[in-house]
Amino acid sequence: MESAGEIKDLEFSIKRSIFDSNPRRLIIAENTLSFEDSMLKDSPPTTLKRDEIKAIRYGIIRKAHFSFVFSIYIQSISGQVLEISFSSFFGYKRNEKAEQLNKIVNGIGDRFLNSLLWTFLENLENNIPVEICNTIIEPDKLILIKQGLINSRKVSIEWDQVGFRAYKGHFTLYSKVDPGLINQKFSYLEDWNAVLLYNVMKNKLNKEEI
Repeated sequence: MESAGEIKDLEFSIKRSIFDSNPRRLIIAENTLSFEDSMLKDSPPTTLKRDEIKAIRYGIIRKAHFSFVFSIYIQSISGQVLEISFSSFFGYKRNEKAEQLNKIVNGIGDRFLNSLLWTFLENLENNIPVEICNTIIEPDKLILIKQGLINSRKVSIEWDQVGFRAYKGHFTLYSKVDPGLINQKFSYLEDWNAVLLYNVMKNKLNKEEI
């Protein structure tokens, strides 16, 4: 992670696929992110300012014939979603593209999401509840918001009963008392800001010595 005085612009050349191989510039600066996402050659890049970026999700999707799509979705406070994606066909340069995905995600995190993470952690230090990714973190308990087809319901777990398991691409929060019934999976690809919830939970559980 970079210190405040060391933040430099990051620039990436994105080739989406063999059908869209024109290099597209992605620039992650200290206060803005811009990406040439338009199919029109002379269109200006889409640009988001630091205070416009609300959430992120990202991951790797495996397709047929040993092909992979590396995707990053960035949501603005207005609801706009910017997609940055690129592919590896038949596994060609798969490791190189996975490394590029990680560098982009880390760059976005360092410049735009760390301040949000620290706000969440500061609120918890001051016993202010925090809500992230259908989860409410309170001083004395964790509340999972279970989304149904029509309604949602809330399930509370006291901190000494909270279980946490991390896997590749996702993690799970559950009740140690009844893990089969009370549990929730969070995917970095499918759930907005799951990566922030992961970091907040790791911090909270370490402090609770769970």
